[in-house]
Amino acid sequence: MSAITAYHGSGNAPRAYGIDFGVLATGETALIEANDGHALGAYDIAADLYTELVVQRWSELLSHAG
Repeated sequence: MSAITAYHGSGNAPRAYGIDFGVLATGETALIEANDGHALGAYDIAADLYTELVVQRWSELLSHAG
């Protein structure tokens, strides 16, 4: 099972997030971090995709507010 499939299956994954992996000296892939979509920087992502990511996550957060 992939890490992303497991994250979604856990019921804890937000609608939008960033996830970073690294390759160890042994050749194994390791999860470095997963960050909530509302707190991600744009870096090299296209503006329209980044905007959609942030809007989707904020919409999810607001749907659970108050």
